[in-house]
Amino acid sequence: MSFKAMAWATEQEMTHPNQARDNTVISQMKPKDIIKKWEKGSVVFTKEFRYELWKAHHEKCAYCGMSLESSAIMCIDHFIPQSKILNNDVENLIASCKRCNSIKGKNDMEYFRFSLAVSNSVLCGVILPNVAKKLIDIGVELPITEKTFYFETLLGGAK
Repeated sequence: MSFKAMAWATEQEMTHPNQARDNTVISQMKPKDIIKKWEKGSVVFTKEFRYELWKAHHEKCAYCGMSLESSAIMCIDHFIPQSKILNNDVENLIASCKRCNSIKGKNDMEYFRFSLAVSNSVLCGVILPNVAKKLIDIGVELPITEKTFYFETLLGGAK
């Protein structure tokens, strides 16, 4: 990784989804080809960048592997939350579905993995992930199974 969060990411011992995508076109893009404008503190990405990011991720969500019908419905996620690194480095931007992007929010990857597992379990809507985590920490067994992210599968790794 070459972006500023490298030390933080290394400390967390994570694999980055940009390692599982085809970066050929994206790495050649200039900032003006990526960011269209800033709007109320948020970034609006160009259609060209959205399309290339979508294609680079094989038209799938990097987290769950769900097929994304088009680049228009794809969410662009900051793998390492923007609140932790305060930039829009292209190496940290990945394709995700709306569901995964919503569940991840500003959380780190392991909390996101756990939250996704809770939302995929029979406990979805019954218990919040933070409560489930506390129960597990005190020894309560819950029917929750954490899974490998799609990008980890592509890289040949497992959680």
